Amino acid sequence: MTIQREGQTATEMVMFLPKQVAQVVNLNLYWDANSNFQVIVGRGSSGPHDSEQIALARQITALLLSSAFPHRTLPGRSDFPVLFVPAVKSAELQTWMDSVSGQRQAKAVFEIPTTKQEFGLIRDLAQKGVAHVYHDVLYGLPVALRKGLASEDIDEEDTLYLKVTKLPKRADFLHKIPSQNADLPMGSGYKYLPARTCEVDQLPFSYSQFALFIPSIMHFLETYLVAEHMCTDLFSSIHFKDLVHVVTAISASKARESTNYQRLEFLGDTVLKLLASITLMAEHANWHEGFLSHKKDHIVSNAHLASAAQQTGLDRYILTKPFTGHRWRPLYNSDLVKEQVKSTREMSTKTLADVVEALIGAAYLDGGVDKALACLAVFLPEVPWLPLSEQHRRLYNAVTDDLKLPPRFLQLEELIGYTFTKKTLLIDAMTHPSYRGPNAAMSYQRLEFLGDSVIDSIVVSTIFDRAAHLPHHEMHTIRTALVNANYLAFLSMSHRIAESKSDIIEDDSTGTFHAVETQVPLHLWQFMRTSSAEVRRAQRACVIRFEALREPIKDALCHGDKYPWALLARLEADKYFSDLIESLSGAVYVDSHASLPACEAMLENFGLLPYLRRVLDEEVHLLHPKEELGIVAGNEKVRYVAGMEGEEGERKWTCEVRVGERSVVNVGDGTSRIEAETRAADQAVGMLKGQGVGF
Repeated sequence: MTIQREGQTATEMVMFLPKQVAQVVNLNLYWDANSNFQVIVGRGSSGPHDSEQIALARQITALLLSSAFPHRTLPGRSDFPVLFVPAVKSAELQTWMDSVSGQRQAKAVFEIPTTKQEFGLIRDLAQKGVAHVYHDVLYGLPVALRKGLASEDIDEEDTLYLKVTKLPKRADFLHKIPSQNADLPMGSGYKYLPARTCEVDQLPFSYSQFALFIPSIMHFLETYLVAEHMCTDLFSSIHFKDLVHVVTAISASKARESTNYQRLEFLGDTVLKLLASITLMAEHANWHEGFLSHKKDHIVSNAHLASAAQQTGLDRYILTKPFTGHRWRPLYNSDLVKEQVKSTREMSTKTLADVVEALIGAAYLDGGVDKALACLAVFLPEVPWLPLSEQHRRLYNAVTDDLKLPPRFLQLEELIGYTFTKKTLLIDAMTHPSYRGPNAAMSYQRLEFLGDSVIDSIVVSTIFDRAAHLPHHEMHTIRTALVNANYLAFLSMSHRIAESKSDIIEDDSTGTFHAVETQVPLHLWQFMRTSSAEVRRAQRACVIRFEALREPIKDALCHGDKYPWALLARLEADKYFSDLIESLSGAVYVDSHASLPACEAMLENFGLLPYLRRVLDEEVHLLHPKEELGIVAGNEKVRYVAGMEGEEGERKWTCEVRVGERSVVNVGDGTSRIEAETRAADQAVGMLKGQGVGF
């Protein structure tokens, strides 16, 4: 391994391990607030090594550790499981060790000016050998420094002083240290020790510095050994290629590792829901959407996943304890072989479930859907996780293909930009449960169940492809906004094509008749098959609201810097408007033999993916007003006091927002409680931020 940083000669070391590690990546170590080292790890030979070579390596490792941690090592013990030696020829190791062992009197080393060389740690004998880092030698105490010393600290016979800083006591260099001291003037931490009271280690400082890094390097190595052991123990059938994803997946945020499972959990949650939806649809061709949803909710529930984690023994491998180095002590083989007392780990249901989902996400990144299915088979063997190709074949073959499209539905295919092979799927996707006409055997609900997961998968995959660096909570916020029912309903109501109509018009001057072509908009929602007069009335009422809100919502989506939560809430779109987007996504997925690109093309046509790209590229503010108000209010309690006012038949919702004891805003003319509260929260956020926000 090579330990390097800019402006300093690299230190080359060799590490001996009891077993070969499948994969260890490079790591960064943070020396202080302003500089860091990079440790570049390469793969060496797999041995075997003779006993004399190992014995010498143990002595060198003991020398290194006692240099940096004299009070943490046990005298006479050198049976370390991991050994470190400098990268020199084996035949030269003994000579090297002899040359760097012990100390010399500092005065003898520095009283004759020497050429520039690397010195070892300076040990202050007046302070029980406290270690310091050497910076310079001063031949005579400067007047400027004399002013900073008390008279009793000045010995006129001392003409040789060493400029030093105290060796850091910490053993954790994996985490950045606070940078509040970064701007202190150079030399503010310097001390000046008389050489006559000091000794100098023969071991060059770069090796003592490396010894300080050993606890951090060993902890980093340990995480990869844990991940490798888990893969061998639990996932031998998966053959993970990249342990980086596995280490990430088993690292809880409270462990404070360089990565944690939260992004992978976000991805794995989506993969799990999509595969569960496909599996249930293929396995139960006659199940109603309600049964499918109930079963899927059970499969993906935290309680079920946590139970699976415990049954497989996953909890043994989850990293939850943060590394601080405070109590670090070297490991000794003789202690490790003693019988270990097994302890029960207490872990929350959510953490266990999250790690299961994170491992599903890691498997998906490592080898696509096939590895994700293999991972699911480990945790949830009771579910028939068949190969995806077989599940797609079942879904496709379960659809009858003897139905012909109504003539009007030819325009529907043009509208959505996809031509179906099995027209039944398109008919089902546009059939409301209330429909009682011809070919009414199936409604859109099963396809909507599948399409919900398909859209979710496409949105999450796009986020990962374009912005994998985002914090997980931002990813959640983006997904919530893009799959929001009111937003999907707005897309459904906005999508239309022009239909040509011919009218016969009489010319008053001549008394003759001629045809006049006109273009009439034909909307997606108008193709929905329903036999309910109530649904038709609700559609017409929603269209009136849509026409009043279309331009401000469109302007916010195309040009605004924040998501129009309040405007979309005011739309109050009925659920079937958004259901159509989801059912069509499910229908295209089945008809195209599970082609996500075909589904993406449809969502591109509807405008969902262009808006998602704008959100990612332009950093549109997506946080819901009520959630943001809770953040802005800080520790103060937020209350929404909602009510209704007005005459019977014309009653409107009102909402007062109270933050602490203050009444911040009052709104009226609300179309629903949700809309009034959302709009009130939006205005309250603006007022608390000092920005007047109105509807």
